This record gives sequence, structure tokens and C-alpha cells, in this order.
Amino acid sequence: MGRNQSFHVDSLDWIELSGLAVSKAGFKQLTDPDYTNDSYSLELTRVGPEGSSHPHTEEWAHLFYVLSGQGELEVEGEASEMRPGSIHPVAAGQLHSLRNTGESDLVMLAIYHPPRWR
Repeated sequence: MGRNQSFHVDSLDWIELSGLAVSKAGFKQLTDPDYTNDSYSLELTRVGPEGSSHPHTEEWAHLFYVLSGQGELEVEGEASEMRPGSIHPVAAGQLHSLRNTGESDLVMLAIYHPPRWR
């Protein structure tokens, strides 16, 4: 992947997510396993207008930092507003879902621990 040197995120193509718990979504992998010593991974994630995920659990903890757009994240039945600058932790094994509530892409940095390599 070669993410051990400086680069611009625009040089990466969006990888569309399909067949998973989320619709109208994609990601860009921003880290390499060797750079993070396999301790975490970092992705730029987007969910398009009207995109959402079904309630699901995952084996890794993740933290979303919202860069742009609007949405709602529900974790274990508690909803919170997603907006630029908000941070949303989801512990491994917690039931969660999210949805884009705006008219533009919901764009977030997602940090996964242990790392999520797709």
C-alpha cells in the first residue's frame, strides 16, 4: 500500500462497500499494517445521502471523527447526532447502526483497534 510516506487523500480511489451492513458507502485505507505495527488502522469513510447501516456488532473497537455532513449514530439503543467535529466511540461487541440524515456525504475518519484490514 505504501502509506509510510506523505501522500494526499485525493490520490486514493474510493473503495465501495457492498454486501455488508452499510449502504451507499465507501472507504479509503489510510494506513499500512507495518506503519502501525498492526496496532490500529485508519480509514476515511463516507456514507452517501440516505445511506445507512443495519444494527450490527463488530469484533473491533472503532472511533468515528466526523469531518463533514450530518448523521445519527445509535449505540446500544442510545442515539447521538453526528456533525463536523463530533467524536463517536463504539466499543467492540456493541450493537450499533448509523445513518446519513443530510443531503450530502457524511465523511468521517474511522480508527479501528485491533486493526481492520479489508
